[in-house]
Amino acid sequence: MTASIGTARDYAAWYFLPIAMRLDMDLHICGRGSPTTALNARRISEIWQSWLPRHLSRTEVSFSEEGRRDEPASDRELVYLSGGLDAAYTALKRLANGRSQDVITIQGMDYTLDDEARFHALVAKTAPLAELLSGRRIIVKSDAYSLYERVELNLKRHHLGHIFALAGGGFVHAHGYNRLVLAADELLDGQFLTFPWGSNSATNFLFDDGSTRLCSDSEDIARSEKIALVRGSEIALKSLSFCWNRKVQPQNCGICKKCLRTKLLFLAVTGGVPPIFSVDEIPTNWAERLRYKEPGGLHAVHEIFNEGLASGYWSLIPKFENSRVEVRAYYARDPYRRWEKERRKQKGMRSSIIEIIRRLRR
Repeated sequence: MTASIGTARDYAAWYFLPIAMRLDMDLHICGRGSPTTALNARRISEIWQSWLPRHLSRTEVSFSEEGRRDEPASDRELVYLSGGLDAAYTALKRLANGRSQDVITIQGMDYTLDDEARFHALVAKTAPLAELLSGRRIIVKSDAYSLYERVELNLKRHHLGHIFALAGGGFVHAHGYNRLVLAADELLDGQFLTFPWGSNSATNFLFDDGSTRLCSDSEDIARSEKIALVRGSEIALKSLSFCWNRKVQPQNCGICKKCLRTKLLFLAVTGGVPPIFSVDEIPTNWAERLRYKEPGGLHAVHEIFNEGLASGYWSLIPKFENSRVEVRAYYARDPYRRWEKERRKQKGMRSSIIEIIRRLRR
């Protein structure tokens, strides 16, 4: 499906801002853009500079012609539909509330531009849900991610580029909508654990050109609530595609970390695993495979522990009690190990400083 593109070039600011931040350069866009976009883009760059000063820098953004574009023609909203659990929940909730919306899906992130077959399979898999939500679905193809890779934007633990690619694709069509609605990845407490993460409450609201703004949906909704709502909709359930294994996408392998976490949450919240995984079994070392020794993994494991205990389905989860004991034992020792490591580091620094002072006095 195609759609006309307005004359404003604000979307280019969101696409190219992270590249400019990475290269420590200002960004000038040949075309008309809103001064609100320029201001908010600079504010976003200042936040990222404060978080990752060795990696990203403050950027000034300007346009060859400044001017606020016309207000959206309607109160319709554009909702991102990726195939993930968070997006499915947002879509269903909005449908139940009678919201007026269209949907947008972007190629060039999880599915590269030359991966046409699997991307078309994703579109087909999510088509029933998209049609339930709206009569209009927008497909955006973008090579922004390949440019981000060339400048080494993303770091191992900090997935930075996806929010800019999503915002850029959405604002290409912003002239027809007053809000672009993106499902939140995590609750606030989860955002603190995965900090700094590209999509977050501190910067998402700044993707705003003065007429259309990006909104994070359901930042206050726990994943257990999302699981419960999606489980009740066969259309939404069959549309789910969250697997990290590129060889099987858009199907769900049931083995990768993302599939394993989601499978365990379904079991902990509803007492069963829906038939959407290629492998249904849950390994006994699931906590270790979710990497509980890392902040994000610990958050995921605690989420499963807590939901299993709250629902009473904990006994259905393999090695549930053993896993709790293992995690507790590790973190009972870990603070001391980290303190001891820091103490040795500081002791070494003090010794070096003392030696430098002695040499200067000679």
